[in-house]
Order: sequence, then structure tokens, then C-alpha cells
Amino acid sequence: MKSPKTISFLVSLYLLTSCSDSLDFSQLKEYVYKSKFTTSLIYFKVNPSEFTESIGGASISSISDEIKFKDFQTDLLESVLARIDLKANIENGSNNTLILEITFLNRSKDVVFETKSREIAANTLFNYFLIIDLHQHPEILDTTYLNYKITLENDSNRSDALNAGREIELNSSMDVYIEAKL
Repeated sequence: MKSPKTISFLVSLYLLTSCSDSLDFSQLKEYVYKSKFTTSLIYFKVNPSEFTESIGGASISSISDEIKFKDFQTDLLESVLARIDLKANIENGSNNTLILEITFLNRSKDVVFETKSREIAANTLFNYFLIIDLHQHPEILDTTYLNYKITLENDSNRSDALNAGREIELNSSMDVYIEAKL
């Protein structure tokens, strides 16, 4: 009589070998590697009163911030980048309507791509989401600077409105999607 160990080994070996097919490496030719990377871009918090200068009280109509990155200027990335998702959250605690503009600039600070201006109502939270397909907009790959600009919509009665209200807060991030064939 055979031992239970020998029988279970033979049954296991039979099951493992009977359920396998020969390997087909031609499937690798069709395999596409997909990955997503997320990076934070710009964050700022501004008191509405900062739209007036401390010296002389002159009014400023906009505040902007710019980030420099050169990650897109590599041959490897240019060939594998597929899509960019741009996200921005703006909490407008002021009593004014704001206008958000996001601009992609090249090394010479010429406009490469510009988003549509968005109005942000007073005392609201605004979530902005933009999908950029790099096959349709390959000029994005020339981007060296990303500029965010917040502008007050109107100048009338601004000094009273700027002294009231909470802060304006912006935070943004970018998801970069990579697709590469093996």
C-alpha cells in the first residue's frame, strides 16, 4: 500500500501539469504598460485685503503664481505620455467673484496652451477638472511653466468688499498618465 504522502504528491503533480498550456510569448507584443502619477502643483492662501497694496492703498486686480518644471522635455517621456488631468480646488471666501485662468508656457514664456477662464462666485468652493489628451494637444510637451492667475471680476466697490470675507485658497494637482508598449 502506498503512503498518503506519495498519493497526494502524484495527484498534485497531475493537477498542476494537466491545467497548463504552452506559453505564448506573442501576447507580449500587444501588451501596453499603463501607469498614473500624481503630483501637487501650486498652493496658496490669500487674504482678500492683500488685493490692495500696503503702501498707498493702490488696488491690485490679480494675483498669480507660477511653477517651473521640465519633466516633459525628455525624449522618453514625450513618447509615452498619453494624458494629463489637471485639478484645482478654490475656496473663494471673499465677497467678490473671481476669475481663474491657467496657462501653460514654454521656455520663452510664450503661451503653449490656455484653459478657458472660469468664474468663481463669492463665498463658494469651486472644483476645477480638465483632461488634456496629449495625442490631440502635443504642444503641451513644450511646457516649462504653469501659471495660475486669480483676478477680481469687477473693480467697483472693491475696497469695501476686500476688507470683508474669509481667505481665498487654491490648491492644485496633476495626474500624468503613461502608456508604453513593450
